[in-house]
Amino acid sequence: MTLLREEIRRSGYELADAIFGEAGAMSHILLACEGEQKEKYLCPALRAEKLSCFALTEPNVGSDARSIETRAVQDGDVFILNGRKHFISNAPYADFVIVFAVTDKVNRGITCFLVDKGTPGFSLGGIHKNMGGGDRLGELIFEDCRVPAGNVLGKVDEGLLLALKRVGEGRLRLAAFFIGMADKCLQLALDYAKQRVQFGKLIAQYQIRESGMVKLHSSEMLCRAADKALQIHGGMGYMKECPIEGIYRKARASRIGEGTSEIQRLQLARRLLNDGPPNSFLE
Repeated sequence: MTLLREEIRRSGYELADAIFGEAGAMSHILLACEGEQKEKYLCPALRAEKLSCFALTEPNVGSDARSIETRAVQDGDVFILNGRKHFISNAPYADFVIVFAVTDKVNRGITCFLVDKGTPGFSLGGIHKNMGGGDRLGELIFEDCRVPAGNVLGKVDEGLLLALKRVGEGRLRLAAFFIGMADKCLQLALDYAKQRVQFGKLIAQYQIRESGMVKLHSSEMLCRAADKALQIHGGMGYMKECPIEGIYRKARASRIGEGTSEIQRLQLARRLLNDGPPNSFLE
């Protein structure tokens, strides 16, 4: 899925955002649904009949999920939620929200709840406009919102594990998007450089020769990464059946082929002495 997201985003931003963007994503957290939750939330989400939103971020809490302030107190067979979430993607359009609240103040236990749109005490606050003019981000307000105990997703006080899993998947998704977008920018720049003429030449012909820098830096970086990966695997990393062994051998050869690291440094040093630093250094 990560490779597919990267390729889609490389092909065009609008297409990628429509297919794999957060606006159309079903949170993997819903795979934790059990019993009646599957028919009420998971299956409709899989069929694209219902849209959810992931409500973790708060006005006073950003990336530190353990410090959220929204509270949930159990009262018989219901939990009473009080708090506020903001910058929540899909908030204005979600049919239900996946919200996190503290249920154990002493041990910082956090529980995940499924809250339906229209539940008394639950309302949509302001809608946040981003630089692109979108209105998918919103604020969620919980004021003595009574949520049935049957709407607890996962286990009480263990919701943080679900949240971190979702955040980790989200970061991987974004990384794939970023790489694809960067490749798209590079391709556009290369295409333009082969067409744009300045002072009688294509601007591609004026390139600063930095390929040696790239080769030197990336090969050295690859060797460090392969060495650490093998160390983590221990003895198994040295065995033929482990892919790390092959990567380690190829990584070591990368510092020799197409010009050794030593010759790259020598040539770069000569160019710096003769021509001064390239523009990218000054930038």
